[in-house]
Amino acid sequence: MGLEYQYSANTTFRLDAYNILGWFDKDLGKRKFGFTNDFPGMYRIQPAALGFQVIHTF
Repeated sequence: MGLEYQYSANTTFRLDAYNILGWFDKDLGKRKFGFTNDFPGMYRIQPAALGFQVIHTF
């Protein structure tokens, strides 16, 4: 999910959110890892992250 604000013709601000489904339901933030079924129920929690960008063109 992201937001973008164009401050001027040359400057843009962006805010992006990654892996935020875990905020709403703890099971949605999990991913199964491994290539075999040797360890059933083994999951890795993906942390939520925010990214901010300033884009300026010349």
